[in-house]
Amino acid sequence: MQEINAEYDRLFKILKDQHENNCPVNIAIPKCFSLYHADMQELETKAWTAQTMLYGHFAEQFGKASACVGCGQCEKMCPRHLPVREWLKQVAERFEGRFLR
Repeated sequence: MQEINAEYDRLFKILKDQHENNCPVNIAIPKCFSLYHADMQELETKAWTAQTMLYGHFAEQFGKASACVGCGQCEKMCPRHLPVREWLKQVAERFEGRFLR
């Protein structure tokens, strides 16, 4: 779990400045990943988390992670060549699968 936490911390730091408002469908990629990372720290038995609520607000303002069109622009900008599109699918599954369908 610590390796996953460290990887998400690195990802958030890298993506924060580079990806903010650079998504053609306006997905707030760093915010999505930050909320996902924080939500992964919560107990799986919880039906609701603050991160889910915040994700819902960001989704209304910027767009859902599931709105990704797969253009790859985010990955082209990423100096670490991280699988951003795949991780957006995980974000969508975690948050949108709960309440935002």
